[in-house]
Amino acid sequence: MDNSYDDELNLRQIAIRKFTENRFTKKEIYENLGKSRHWFEYWLTEYQTKGSNGLCNKFVGYPKGRTRKYSTSLIDEIVNIRQKLEDNPQEYFYGAQRIYQEFVKLGYNKEQIPSISYIKKVLSQRGCIKHTRFKNYVPLKGYPEKFIDNLGLTC
Repeated sequence: MDNSYDDELNLRQIAIRKFTENRFTKKEIYENLGKSRHWFEYWLTEYQTKGSNGLCNKFVGYPKGRTRKYSTSLIDEIVNIRQKLEDNPQEYFYGAQRIYQEFVKLGYNKEQIPSISYIKKVLSQRGCIKHTRFKNYVPLKGYPEKFIDNLGLTC
């Protein structure tokens, strides 16, 4: 084990020991150690459920860049549906809601179908979303003078 893990393990043990001996409040403990409330609560519940062995576990988050809920095959399916909709000349709408409808048509369960916001996220990450801007768009800055004159209003 490396030094950083040993230091972290010592901090966990100190925090739990101080709390079990009723010397300090929870807030005093995690503030003195420079940790967050979430950190302290997590390791306290680990200690209460698993005993001192619960403090030895490495707290490793989910790997960066990988999705938690959906598989990579489902992500590829989103992109494939988008490509099929774009290639079909009869389709004029191929956004996230339309892809969601295609999942329903293909017979996926409601639990298996990703949310519309997740579909949008996947499409933007894969570069499938094309942002269009209006050409020569100038917002109106009040009423035109000709319109006011036709109404007979004068300032």
